[in-house]
Amino acid sequence: MGSRRGLEDLVRWIDQAGITPVVGAEYALADLPAALAHLARGAFGKVVVRMA
Repeated sequence: MGSRRGLEDLVRWIDQAGITPVVGAEYALADLPAALAHLARGAFGKVVVRMA
C-alpha cells in the first residue's frame, strides 16, 4: 500500500487526464440475476447495478 500523498497525486492525475471507467451495462436491482449472467458471460467494462 502506498502513501496518502501518492494516492492524492494519482487521483489528481486521473482527474487531469480525464480518465473515466468503461461502463458496459447498467441494471436495476430487480434485474440482478441478469446482471450476474452478464458477468458470467465475460463482460467488458463495468456492470453497474442501480440501487434506487
